[in-house]
Amino acid sequence: MSDEGTTQETYFVNAAGFGFDAAVTAEAQKSKHMRGLPLYLVAVIRALRNLECPLVRIRAGEFETEQRVLMIAAANGRYYGGGMKVAPEAQPDDGQIDVCIGFSMGRFSALRKLPRFVAGTHVTLREVRMLRSPELELEFLEPVQIELDGDVLVPQPFKRFHLTALPRAVNVRVA
Repeated sequence: MSDEGTTQETYFVNAAGFGFDAAVTAEAQKSKHMRGLPLYLVAVIRALRNLECPLVRIRAGEFETEQRVLMIAAANGRYYGGGMKVAPEAQPDDGQIDVCIGFSMGRFSALRKLPRFVAGTHVTLREVRMLRSPELELEFLEPVQIELDGDVLVPQPFKRFHLTALPRAVNVRVA
């Protein structure tokens, strides 16, 4: 993360979310009584009230665009947010970041497509672009909410992000 000469290095294991999914995470953190997918479905409804689609420049490998997005999820794992299958082809040890870009859409359209994001079938929607790349560069031209592995970054002063996959950075031992 960087902005105007300030750089901060941080890590995530499963997923980094920018935009709507970070707003959903912020709403989910307010609940003390619900868990799992029901919690996130209620949080989606709440986050839709203040839906914003920020303008962003995206570069991943040969792909480059500047447009409004509902959300961007950069994932090492297939699931997040209580069981949503955001990156159905993700492999945590392949050295690639699976990127789900949900381009700008309205509240009703986002709500109508939600079941596809839960099932992992959103990848065929025309409003969605899936990418795989060892690096991802994002430059938001408007403020955006961010979450890393379910933790919302507050305060969030950064506009530019450079994500790099670190293959085999996490070792898991089964005892």
